[in-house]
Amino acid sequence: MILKRMTLTNFRQFAGVQNITFGQNDSNVTVLYGENGRGKTSLFRAVMFGLFGERKLSQDGAVSEKEINLVSLHALHQDDKPVTTTVEIELMHGNCDFIITRKLIGMRQGDKILEELSECKLIRKDQKGNSKVIDDPDDILLNIQGILDSRVKEYFLFDGEKIEQLTRADVEQRKVIAKGIRNLLNVDALEKAIDITGKLRRNLNKELESTATGDLAKLIRSLNENRDRQDEISKSLESSEEEIDNGALEIRRLDKELQQYNEIKHFIESRKQAEKDKADKEEELMGLLAEMRTITGTTSFLLVEDVIDTVAKDIDRRIKKGEIPPEMRADFVESLLVEGKCICGRPIKQGSHEYNEISQWKTKVSGPSTSNHILELHTTLTGLCARCKDFGFKFETYAQKYALAKHDFERSTDRISDLQEKIGTSERKDAVHFEVLREKSIAHLAEIKAKKIRLDEELAFLKEEEQRITIEKQAKEREVGFINELTQRSKLVEDTHNALHSIFNRFAEEIKVKIGESASSFFQNFLDEQGKRNLSRIVVNSDYSLQVIDRWENPFLANISAGQRQIMSISFIAALAMAAAGGNILEMPFFMDTPFGRLSDSHRKNLIAKLPELCSQWILLATDTEFRITEASLLKDSGKWGRFYQLKSEPDGSTKIKERDIEEYRTILKERK
Repeated sequence: MILKRMTLTNFRQFAGVQNITFGQNDSNVTVLYGENGRGKTSLFRAVMFGLFGERKLSQDGAVSEKEINLVSLHALHQDDKPVTTTVEIELMHGNCDFIITRKLIGMRQGDKILEELSECKLIRKDQKGNSKVIDDPDDILLNIQGILDSRVKEYFLFDGEKIEQLTRADVEQRKVIAKGIRNLLNVDALEKAIDITGKLRRNLNKELESTATGDLAKLIRSLNENRDRQDEISKSLESSEEEIDNGALEIRRLDKELQQYNEIKHFIESRKQAEKDKADKEEELMGLLAEMRTITGTTSFLLVEDVIDTVAKDIDRRIKKGEIPPEMRADFVESLLVEGKCICGRPIKQGSHEYNEISQWKTKVSGPSTSNHILELHTTLTGLCARCKDFGFKFETYAQKYALAKHDFERSTDRISDLQEKIGTSERKDAVHFEVLREKSIAHLAEIKAKKIRLDEELAFLKEEEQRITIEKQAKEREVGFINELTQRSKLVEDTHNALHSIFNRFAEEIKVKIGESASSFFQNFLDEQGKRNLSRIVVNSDYSLQVIDRWENPFLANISAGQRQIMSISFIAALAMAAAGGNILEMPFFMDTPFGRLSDSHRKNLIAKLPELCSQWILLATDTEFRITEASLLKDSGKWGRFYQLKSEPDGSTKIKERDIEEYRTILKERK
């Protein structure tokens, strides 16, 4: 898609008829330059209205459409007659040219302004010069959707708000990314099919339950109840996640409110750090406990370490004395006593000293089998003695680490309590009010998180049970011969439902990988040399958060500079837009509103030099504070700068779009300080 020109008539602050011709082909950069408030965003609004008939932009937030006027207030105040507002856009897509025209009639009614769509027309011209006029709104939308899907229209414009949302590793970032990727998936029909097959599966299983008997009926009933409960939990989890997201946003809002009060600002910052320290130590404690659990069984030997050592030493002593293994068999010694004569011929009289000594020694002699067992026991106990020392050292090390971590955790807890007391006892009652709300929000958020953990655990258990019951059900069906048309239909629907789920999940993961790879390519193009050396790529995590990976394969987003964060955001939005276009370049205009705010000279230079090569058109909405002679010189030297417009304020308060020769930039722009 290539924008060729746009004509505005009495659109917002642009009174009268005004034109913009966009740069294309080898000179595909258009600069729309003006001070804040001169109407740069209104020009983008005109594109969105012209193409899709929409008044509202994503950055308008909760503002009602009724509050957004498109008719020129300047023209309305000239007289009391109705004013016609027109947006006409000429574009090229494929082998056809399109001219779309939308008109509004606006009038004043007391202190209100009423606006009504009066005309919508699309002219399509093919290569042979044949024209077709389309005036049905549905047909017009269908044609425009074929050029650009309305669900990705907001990625036309990259502005400061998107930069701010994408650079924060939190719920807002995940929502923006999830929304963008979901729009790209374009899987409404697939989701509808999943929902329908799920309902059909439940209905068929209910029928099966009513026709089956005995154990099979019980299994089908258990399976139905299991799945019903899974559905309930899934809905509850969605609700919990939404509550968690909203809770996190509410805490941030309250933090911003509290930040207004300078006298407690440093306490708030200290508390944030203390909360982070506490969370880190809590995670460390949980890790240590998990490690200690793994060695609990082995450390139980420490309870009988003294007994093991005593027995081992006693056996060792007996071995050294020759008692184990015995030098003579017990039955041989018994024969000497019975015969009353030693092997040397010396008589052994009963009651003599010799007789008593030999009798006592006989009691200590064990049989061969017993001796072997005692020797094996001695080997085992000797090994255990050595390992007990290792067990003891390891357990003592973990215990010391745990004690230190617990001490730090308790210090962080005390620190937070102390800081909360200082913040809460501030003389400003409004600060106290916000602090109370914040504490309640934190407590509520903790409850929701705990509830979510319980639901996650129950859902995991139910999924395991579902697999077990399904296997039992199938086996029972084969056993009783319960195979009929209904069971076959049920199995077919079951397999279809599971296959659709698998396709959806695989497709979503593939899109994440594709966008991550594309964003990484842009990232490497725009980074300065130091950034290229240290940063490897951008990845989209399973929870739709962004992460930057360094050259050592470690997560590094928390450590990158403000400029690198902005480059990361630009890279991600560019990747979304490219994926939406379905090509290797951004085959649609890429609007950027004040993109240079936090960029270093190297990053600015790379963006200006390389982005025009990666997109079909770059339309730069620039302010006088960041697009100066330095940036303009770089853009001119690139050879890609095609059109230059200045938005000039008129004495009556309206804005005039005035085309400038590119060579005039030195007299118009300010030197960068």
